[in-house]
Amino acid sequence: MTGTRPHSAALLARNFLAASTVLWAGVAPAALMVEDERRAAELTESLSSTLPELGFERGQAALSLDAVVKRLRAGDLEGAEQLARETVKVHPRDAAAHELLGVTLGLRAQPKEALAALQTAIKLAPTRSSAITKAGSLLLAMDRNDEAIEHFERALRIDPADRFAHQRMGLIREARNEIPAAISHFEKGLTGTPPGYIGVKINLGRLYNLSGRFEDTVALLDGLAEQARGAELNANVVLGTAYLRLGKTQEALARFNKVATAEPGNAGYQLARGIALRDTGDGAGSLAALERALKLAPDNIEAQFQRIETLIALDRRPQAIDALHALAAANHQPLRAKSRLAELLLDAQDAAAAAAILRELAAETGAPRPIVTRWLAAAQASGDLAAATTAAELLQQRYPTDPVAHFEAGRYFAFATQYERAEAASRAALKLKPDDAETLYLLAAIESRQGKLKASVDTARRLVKLSPDSIRNRFLLASLLQANDQAKAAEAEYRNILERAPEHGLALNNLAHMLAERGRTDEALPLAEQARKALPDNGMVLDTLGWIQHKLGRHGDAVATLTTASTLAPTQGAVFYHLGLAQQAAGRHPDARLALQKALELAPQEDWASDARTRLDKAPR
Repeated sequence: MTGTRPHSAALLARNFLAASTVLWAGVAPAALMVEDERRAAELTESLSSTLPELGFERGQAALSLDAVVKRLRAGDLEGAEQLARETVKVHPRDAAAHELLGVTLGLRAQPKEALAALQTAIKLAPTRSSAITKAGSLLLAMDRNDEAIEHFERALRIDPADRFAHQRMGLIREARNEIPAAISHFEKGLTGTPPGYIGVKINLGRLYNLSGRFEDTVALLDGLAEQARGAELNANVVLGTAYLRLGKTQEALARFNKVATAEPGNAGYQLARGIALRDTGDGAGSLAALERALKLAPDNIEAQFQRIETLIALDRRPQAIDALHALAAANHQPLRAKSRLAELLLDAQDAAAAAAILRELAAETGAPRPIVTRWLAAAQASGDLAAATTAAELLQQRYPTDPVAHFEAGRYFAFATQYERAEAASRAALKLKPDDAETLYLLAAIESRQGKLKASVDTARRLVKLSPDSIRNRFLLASLLQANDQAKAAEAEYRNILERAPEHGLALNNLAHMLAERGRTDEALPLAEQARKALPDNGMVLDTLGWIQHKLGRHGDAVATLTTASTLAPTQGAVFYHLGLAQQAAGRHPDARLALQKALELAPQEDWASDARTRLDKAPR
């Protein structure tokens, strides 16, 4: 087995499987109801399976109607039609006779005559639902969907438990992508079906998958898929998809192997198997299955995209990039091809090339918001801040009612230190989605950068109130309280965090620093030592510990700790200032002079800079 590494395409592949019951054999997936053959089968079931439910009144026509039913069940459609016509002629006011004639004509592929017979039955018995439902099925097969809906709704008003009307309404709602309504109809349409019935369970399972209800799909189809034959083999694809999304990859693969073995010439089954093999880590097997699918159906665009994802999983990115270029050039789902190509270029750290592609896509009026968001990220990563600013502005202009658009713009403006614009964008996002935690976090940080410390604390308190168990949010509040000189409240928040997460290195560090500044150095030392254990490579954490050691008179330890800190944080002037003071106290005056000079070189405007200059002037040479 050839191993593959995890990648972002896994979700895409699983979403594809969840989105369609794969029925390719030169036709499109059955996401939009059913192909002609399946529709014919549904019509036949609707008409013939209700024969015992006609509810014949035991009148003069009963014996004749029983004879018609026997002929239908024997497969003698011609004889059944002849008897049905004779019965209608003898009993022209008998609704059941006309209904049965409609059934017979429908099964003989004479939909117009069948519909006329059923409409006569409806006129004669307007309070019976069975003829209305059958007429709706015929109209559905004739692509007269609006009329079909009217019939099914009428039937359900008469008999809310009419399972055939529910099943047909489910098909229509499914075709219109009205998923909750379709699920409701399909579930009601299963009432009264025998245990071995598959039928619309395939459709229902597919919709469960689309809704993330994978356990429901398994409960619905597990045990039934084994007996599936013909078109019902798709039950295995739907069930396999559910298993895949539940992380049961071997069970999923077994389902896809079954359908691919049963119908090796079905490109869709090979495609499903290829996706599952990739998910189990068998990249070589996946590639072979997908190439088999493409050999069977060279124009199957989904198989081409999935082959690309497998090439990526196999670390054959140059081939994947070439294939995506080809798909884009051939205008095959260009948005999908180009956006995926941009993702690969970003992964390859070619942000400029990715940004160029995404800019082109974003220029299209109907481009979805994620395309503009990715362009913003790519432009920012490439260092083209002018383009990034244009992308951020476009997000707000084109998607004014999308809170994510305003959030992404605000985040960029904060990065670009355009804090007023960042704040305005964040507030626009919050107006659309008031309790969004990420936006509140962003706004609090922006307010802090603007020096609006009280406002930032208030925003952080609102954030913590929304999610009191979030350590991240509480740490933000504690940090802002500390910056706002609310030491007592900050200490309480830090201790709250440490009760929940005793090894939180930054909380330990900040609390230690705050206590040391308030003269509680003995109490601060063990916290700083714990922080060093949690974050041994963080220069600022070591700076806190070294400064506390210096304050406690442990100048030798302080020099060693702060020397390491200066190596880990070589751009932080405060670290060199602290190191210089510790070296002075330890009598290492030449080293102290160098450290203080470095501190002033890095941060000449800091509060401690004046003291550093004074010490340099007075220090022995």
